Amino acid sequence: MQAEKALRRLEGVATVRVTLREKTARVTLKTDAVFEPEKFRAAIESANQRARAFELRLLATVEQRDGRYY
Repeated sequence: MQAEKALRRLEGVATVRVTLREKTARVTLKTDAVFEPEKFRAAIESANQRARAFELRLLATVEQRDGRYY
């Protein structure tokens, strides 16, 4: 799967699981990784797919520094 490979190459990505039937990709980030939606969208588009929306589920403490969330 091209989208899965493209997402795995992004800095800070720990795991990727793509479900074609549900048309979703579940991405787990490494500790202290920065979520940058534009980079995820570009990775998905490089695989000739389209990102409709992002849904974030946080399982840790979130801190904002310099306009970014950690």
